[in-house]
Amino acid sequence: MNIPEQFKKPILNELNQTNDVLQKIIGDTSNDIQSFTQPLIQTFRELPYACLLFHAAKNAGTITNNHIKAAGAAEIIALGINRKNHKTDNLLFKEINSLLIIKGLQSLSEINHTRILHHATCALELAIEGRIAHLKTSFPTLPEYETIIQRETASWFGFVTATGARLSGTSETDIHTWEDIGNNIGCAVHIMHDVYSLRNASDVSLCEAAYPLICYVDSLDAESRKNLCENLASSPTLNQEIRNAVCNSTVIIDVREKAEYFIETALIFLRKVSNQNQHALFSAFLNAVRSELYF
Repeated sequence: MNIPEQFKKPILNELNQTNDVLQKIIGDTSNDIQSFTQPLIQTFRELPYACLLFHAAKNAGTITNNHIKAAGAAEIIALGINRKNHKTDNLLFKEINSLLIIKGLQSLSEINHTRILHHATCALELAIEGRIAHLKTSFPTLPEYETIIQRETASWFGFVTATGARLSGTSETDIHTWEDIGNNIGCAVHIMHDVYSLRNASDVSLCEAAYPLICYVDSLDAESRKNLCENLASSPTLNQEIRNAVCNSTVIIDVREKAEYFIETALIFLRKVSNQNQHALFSAFLNAVRSELYF
């Protein structure tokens, strides 16, 4: 995800400090683990979770050292949940992902905030449940996949924005509103990634392009749907013919509109808690998400 410069500029100092936190978390592990995780840290150089957490914090108050610790923990846990590497031994990769999650939770516990740690474990549980459902379901229905999105992606975005607000001491009402903002951003980002992967990834699976593909299958007549599903079942990756058919179909408009819906809903919630300057910054961020839907 490309984070617009104007969204990062007011929090560059905090983002640099978050990078220091990430390096410290990784630095506390063995050399073998460091050699594996350092390249992964580079893929998170945009620090999307930290950006959202800091802006939620700035809207509610000031950014403290606890915000920076929480941002670093959120990034490292997300790395453990979401990162995929097909070139790495599967068992080794699972163990390292588990270690990243544990290190992130340890870092988060240093804040000594029971409600935030409880929220983190609940959101983490949902995210992992969503990931399991995503991986084990060969071809979910659209309602099933939307539930997966809510769990796998939106839950962690909601935790991040709520935590930024909570650490700034805002009201419970505003904390819940910030969680709604994060949830909707997470849904839009997930759909955006599915669309982007379908168009641009060199080797894309059903799992990585699920939302537009499911919508496309739903639009077909029974015979065409049966033939396509058989084709999909026979190969772990999507061939170019299928990808072109989905990208050139009218359902891609519906998919974009769904992501747009989540973006607009996030902005509606934002207007309940945000000052004008903050609204402009989030609009820039959400417009960047929106722009990646159009290829």
